[in-house]
Amino acid sequence: MNAIESTEHYKDRIKAELNNTLTKTELSDGFSDRRIGKVRDQYDFGDKVALITTDRQSAFDRVLASIPFKGQVLNLTSAWWFEQTKHIIPNQVIDVPDPNVTLAKKVQCFPNRICHPRIHYRKHKHITLDGL
Repeated sequence: MNAIESTEHYKDRIKAELNNTLTKTELSDGFSDRRIGKVRDQYDFGDKVALITTDRQSAFDRVLASIPFKGQVLNLTSAWWFEQTKHIIPNQVIDVPDPNVTLAKKVQCFPNRICHPRIHYRKHKHITLDGL
């Protein structure tokens, strides 16, 4: 069985959920401290944030479509990697209370000049390898 044949049983489930995608978030009680990104929405709770990963598909700074389970797959993949690497370097994840939601510590960002340093280019000598 190849990879395409092994996923046949998912098609009916995905087709059934085409009109049931998470494209917009809104917390009750008129919560207004929210940032809407291309894929994730962020709610600020003081010392922590809720990161809600939606099913929005974007390209070129535009939301093009929504894909069932995209947010869940993206969020749970990230959560898995954060869990696997937390012994190497601490991370911001507090909890994953829902497949689409990560509750994280609020972190302080580095100044822009540190995040995006100027890049200096040098000419490099080309090397020819014979026999390759």
